[in-house]
Amino acid sequence: PLVLAVSARNSAAAEALLLGGAEINRQALVGLRKISRSSLREGMEATFFKRYLEKPTITMEEIGLWASVQCGFVSTATKALETGAPVDAWVLTGLRRCQNEENRETLEAALRRRLGSRWFESLRAEAATAELLLELKEAVADRRDPDEGL
Repeated sequence: PLVLAVSARNSAAAEALLLGGAEINRQALVGLRKISRSSLREGMEATFFKRYLEKPTITMEEIGLWASVQCGFVSTATKALETGAPVDAWVLTGLRRCQNEENRETLEAALRRRLGSRWFESLRAEAATAELLLELKEAVADRRDPDEGL
């Protein structure tokens, strides 16, 4: 049910399910990262994060590097980078969405060291393009103007 609520972008249903004891799983979080509209996604992320802190049912390692980066968990993300965790466009999308500026800068430096500037910039461009495409599809589906902030 939680995965369906997230897929439907129904924040009230997701919050009710989490308050009712639904466990956070990888599928629900993957669905959450596919929400483009920042106000909706950030609100749902806050609810998920609060629930995760109260009762962690999954580790950041199980979720993936992208989640550690997006949450700004510098130590977890840098440890994963040092141990060879794969870096894909979702990791760079997570970096774009990281709300803590200081942590975002630290994580960007770690990713640049790992990938090199050329590959970092290439992957960042890929992530930005994918995020823009996601926003355009969501805007059409919701019959709204695209978010120009992207």
